[in-house]
Amino acid sequence: MNKRFLTIAAALSMGVALTACSSGGGDEGKTGGSSVANAEKPLVWYNRQPSNSSTGELDMDALNFNKDTYYVWYYVKKKDS
Repeated sequence: MNKRFLTIAAALSMGVALTACSSGGGDEGKTGGSSVANAEKPLVWYNRQPSNSSTGELDMDALNFNKDTYYVWYYVKKKDS
């Protein structure tokens, strides 16, 4: 009787765990059912200036891709040995 109860309890808990972890078929809870186009997403350039390699001229179209375009530059000064 005790072994049968443990088997049934294990099967039920496994079923609940698999149901809770499943994708469910929809993503209404994740994004609210809306989608965002790539042109509206933030764009960040890290330590790379979008420029023409032969002239060095900055690509202003890339730097002004949308209102949320950022350029982040890190300067690390090397120690004198």
